[in-house]
Amino acid sequence: MQTNKAGLELIKSFEGLGLKAYLCPSGVLTIGYGHTGKVRGNKITLQTTITPEEAETLLKEDLQRFEKAVDSLVKVPLNSNQFDALVSFVFNIGINAFSTSTLLTLLNNGDYKGASQQFKRWIYGNGKKVLEGLKKRRTAEEKLFNTPVLKALESPNDIIWELMNGSLKIEIQDVSKAVSDLEKAKSENSSVYWILYKIVNR
Repeated sequence: MQTNKAGLELIKSFEGLGLKAYLCPSGVLTIGYGHTGKVRGNKITLQTTITPEEAETLLKEDLQRFEKAVDSLVKVPLNSNQFDALVSFVFNIGINAFSTSTLLTLLNNGDYKGASQQFKRWIYGNGKKVLEGLKKRRTAEEKLFNTPVLKALESPNDIIWELMNGSLKIEIQDVSKAVSDLEKAKSENSSVYWILYKIVNR
């Protein structure tokens, strides 16, 4: 699985973009969206500069290692939002920290809710001081992790199954329109839509 647009935008918003090399708080030469490796085959120096397009490319290349780590370490199914949230999280805290985290243990035990509540524990700098930037990032990661993905299902039967087992959650902004649409579908088509109507309105 690869990080999608939502995940990329989240990571970019918190990493920030530096088109000229700088020293991060840990004293490491950094450029782009937190990139610390080579640029165009050369080590980063304080004179190194890049374009926004190069920064985007470097970020996607850097993310591959963290995407593979999430794929390898997580043993339960993930939707794209859950995957993206975890990639952002691991990109920030590191693979080793993630591999021994309570978040991963809970997740691999199938406790998705408990795992999502672990994001907010990772808000400390140097183990003690709460960092506001990390608080905001963890809140965004937790929110993304818990955001349902509307899947392209193959048939009405698939939709019903997803609704019944709780994998698919529907947020209805205009209730009256939703009910009207479902009643129309019920009157025009097979009984499967009536079952769907009953599930949504239970």
